[in-house]
Amino acid sequence: PSSAQYQTGVFLSRSSGTLCRLPLPLLYLAALLQLVNLAFFTYVGYSHLLYAHAPLLLAAALCTGLLGGAVYVHVFLLIGRDVAEEKRESSVALASAAESFGILLADVTGLVLQGCLFQWNGLEEVTAVRCPWERP
Repeated sequence: PSSAQYQTGVFLSRSSGTLCRLPLPLLYLAALLQLVNLAFFTYVGYSHLLYAHAPLLLAAALCTGLLGGAVYVHVFLLIGRDVAEEKRESSVALASAAESFGILLADVTGLVLQGCLFQWNGLEEVTAVRCPWERP
């Protein structure tokens, strides 16, 4: 269910490019809020806070998808709108490379956090990734 909520948020926000254009400061804010979501979900996994409130966690997963999809689509729309035509192709290529690097960084971070959360919750045998830190 949480993956479906996330993907629904991504779909809705990526479709929003035809309805509105977000300015650059809001894109920075959305990226910052994605980091806040990372901290929130890591804390929830560590502390089991809100486990009994699944609708709240599903709503947070939807918001995560909305933020991620919005940043993705609106950055490329911003490039298409605000970058001079002679620099547009290289700008799109650079943004695509940065997006790929961001996905790689997020995947590695997710693997490490998963290993830590599994260790901290007594599930070491479930994952091959080991946490480099002890439980605080």
